[in-house]
This record gives sequence, C-alpha cells and structure tokens, in this order.
Amino acid sequence: MSKNLYTAASTMLGWAACWQIAAPLEAGAWRIILTLTACVMATIHIQDLRDIDGDRQAGRRTAPLVWGERLTRSTLTATIAFLPAVTFVLYDLAHHGWPAWVAWALSSILALAAALRLLTTAGQAADQRTYRTWEQWVTAALACAVLVI
Repeated sequence: MSKNLYTAASTMLGWAACWQIAAPLEAGAWRIILTLTACVMATIHIQDLRDIDGDRQAGRRTAPLVWGERLTRSTLTATIAFLPAVTFVLYDLAHHGWPAWVAWALSSILALAAALRLLTTAGQAADQRTYRTWEQWVTAALACAVLVI
C-alpha cells in the first residue's frame, strides 16, 4: 500500500512541474493539483484488483488483501461515484465556457462507468478494463483542469 502513496506523490509532483512550465503555480492551480492528487490517492488501489492471486502469492499487502475484495470494491465504487461532484465544485464550472463543461461531462461519464464496472464485473480481464477506465477518468479530469485555469 506504500506503493500507492509513492505513486500519488510522484503524480502530484509531476503535475506541479508540468503546470509550472505552462503557467505560474498560483493558489487555484495548487487547489486543483492537491484535490486531484487526493482523488487519485483515494482510488488508486483500483489497480490492485487486477491481480489479487499474484499479490497474495508474492506476499503483498494490497487493499483487496488487507480489507477484502468486497469492501475494496464497495469503497472504490462510492468514492469514484462521488468524483463528478468533487470536480464540479473544484472547477467552478459556472464561470467557464462549454469546452470545460464538455470535458467535465466526459470525465464524469468515465468516473461513473468505472464505478458501475466495479459493481457489475470482476475477474482479471474485467478489472484490467475497469482500471483503464479509471486511468481515462484521470486524464479527462486533468484535461478539464487545463480548461478552467
């Protein structure tokens, strides 16, 4: 589980570095970077569903092995389903044009699709696809962030 913390921290630092290249890191940018990093940190263990048996054999302590697969799926579903509301408030969409709304809608659809997949599918191949959908949410959420800053 420490791998997930390192991944989230390196993600935040990478986003901050890229942002600094494009524009100054002001309070609004930091608010978005830190909030999205928290969202990633809260959901990154979605990647651990793909290989529970292999992780068990390797002696890893992933969320599905520590908390159980059912609790992991349930908490991920609830958290990921809540992400559209978080990003709606974060991006203050009332003050932005249609491109930001479209990007937000796309990221919301991807988040809700990942949440639905967590509830309705399981197994290595299905969990790999769900993880990819989550990755696409991260990308779309970042695209929306670029449009609102």
